[in-house]
Amino acid sequence: MIAQPKILIIGNGFDLHHKMPTSYADFANHYIEKRIIPEIEQVVVNLARRNELLNSLFVGNLVETRKNGHHHDAFINKVYMDIATGQLSSAAQYLKDNSYKLDTVISNSFLGKLYKGGYDNWFDIERAYFHELLIHKETAQGGNRAAAKKDLLKLNMEFDEIKKALVEYLKTIPIAKDPKVQRFFDTHIRGVKDVYILNFNYTSTIEDYLLV
Repeated sequence: MIAQPKILIIGNGFDLHHKMPTSYADFANHYIEKRIIPEIEQVVVNLARRNELLNSLFVGNLVETRKNGHHHDAFINKVYMDIATGQLSSAAQYLKDNSYKLDTVISNSFLGKLYKGGYDNWFDIERAYFHELLIHKETAQGGNRAAAKKDLLKLNMEFDEIKKALVEYLKTIPIAKDPKVQRFFDTHIRGVKDVYILNFNYTSTIEDYLLV
C-alpha cells in the first residue's frame, strides 16, 4: 500500500498557542506605543512642525494647543496634555481606547481606516485591502482612470508601510519552543517521508522545530 502524503498547515494560531503576541490587535497596540506616541512627542516636546507619520492637520492642532495652552477639541487636548506632562503610557492607552479617531492622527489613511474599523485579525485586513481595490476599480470603470491610478499607488505605498512596520515588530518577539509541540514534530514530522508543511505564518517559529 502506497503511503499517502501528509500536509501540515501552519497559521497564526500556531504562534498564538506559543503565547506570542502576533495578532493584528497586538501589532496595532504596539504601533501606537512605539511609533505614534514617540512621533507625537516629537511635536509636543521637541517642537517639531513636520512629521511624515502624523496627519498635517493633527500636527497643526498640536502646535495650536502648545501656543494657547488648551484646545477646544477634547481628544486633541487630552493627547497633548498627557504627552506634555510626560504621561506617555496614559496617552497610549487613551489612543487605544479611542482608536477609531486615529484616522485623524496618522497620515497613512489606509491604516487609519483599519483602526477606525476595529478589525481583530489579519484576514480582516486582507479583506479591507481588497475592498479598497474594488473602490478604485469602480472609479476607473466610471471613467476617472487617472484618479484611480493615483489612489491605487497611494494605497499600495501605505500598505507597504504597514507590512514593513509589521516585519520590524515581529523581530522584537522572542520565540520559545513548547516541549509538547517538539515531541510531536520529533515523532510525526522530522525525518518522515511525504510530509509537506504549508506555512502561512509571519514568523519563523516552525523552523526551530525542524532544525536537527
